[in-house]
Amino acid sequence: MKVTNPYAHYQTTEEWAIVEKLLNNLIENQDIELKTAPEYVIGYLVQELRNKDRLLIEGSPKQKSNGKRRVYL
Repeated sequence: MKVTNPYAHYQTTEEWAIVEKLLNNLIENQDIELKTAPEYVIGYLVQELRNKDRLLIEGSPKQKSNGKRRVYL
């Protein structure tokens, strides 16, 4: 059974091209390492960018910071 990418409908968008280029730059510079298929990460980010108005209204969860920055993708 073939699994389809739930974000495939975004692959032809301008946002996809921009996020893909930025993500590839981060990977090539060894700033981040992906453990998830890039098309899922890119698709998720594009989806959330397109829903930015909802995100701005809801706000982001508050977390305590210990001064260390981690990126998990």
